[in-house]
Amino acid sequence: MLVAALAWVAAGLLWRVAAPPSPDLRLTQPPAPPAQQAFAWSNAPNWFGNAATSATATTLSAKLLAVIAGGEGFSAAIFTGFGAGPLAARPGDTLQDGVKLLAVERDRARIDNHGRIEEVPLEGLDKAMPGIGAPQPPDVVAVAPQSPSGPAQQMKVTRGVMADAMQNMNIADWSKGLANAPDGGIFISNARQQPFAEVLQLQDGDILKRANGRPLGDTADMSLVYSQFSQTSQVTLEVVRNGGLVVLQYQIQP
Repeated sequence: MLVAALAWVAAGLLWRVAAPPSPDLRLTQPPAPPAQQAFAWSNAPNWFGNAATSATATTLSAKLLAVIAGGEGFSAAIFTGFGAGPLAARPGDTLQDGVKLLAVERDRARIDNHGRIEEVPLEGLDKAMPGIGAPQPPDVVAVAPQSPSGPAQQMKVTRGVMADAMQNMNIADWSKGLANAPDGGIFISNARQQPFAEVLQLQDGDILKRANGRPLGDTADMSLVYSQFSQTSQVTLEVVRNGGLVVLQYQIQP
């Protein structure tokens, strides 16, 4: 056993002497990982459906007469220019081939015109929308020439019901059931033909004189009435009924 051990040691020494030299072993830093590719995340909102879209002024000849902007499911709008007569629509409705109503806001409507997002402003904006656009003219706070015949009648109405009334208008003329009063105002000639008259509990022969203090001159000012109900939580209508002035006060519910 001693001889075998000596022979093993001798073989090892001989190998160290006879073997070719090997390069020195050194510790080195691990190689740097390859640079990650910089991805363009500008399109990520598109992939996830949250891309902000900018709208431009419409190229169509359509006009927006009135809006009820009550939130998703409770919005509606009345347009002209999409057919022989005014058209009532809700978001998602097709206005004409290639044109779709996307959203109704308090002072405009957004439409998809063959893939292009456009805006249609509310007609008579500075007239119909207090607090937006031009300042309110001083005569809007003028006192009515008559005195109310009694305390204001309190009523409640929801924006959803108003939107339904606008949507369900099977109209050839959006002012159906209305006429111009001889001394100014909107005359309710046939309440059954005017869906809003039923919602607001108006009667045949009523003359709408003011909405939230703003004078109503003729049937064209019905858009002002719509806008007041769309934009405020309380609307006061001054109505001549049976020769006396009646004040109707509405609380607008969501």
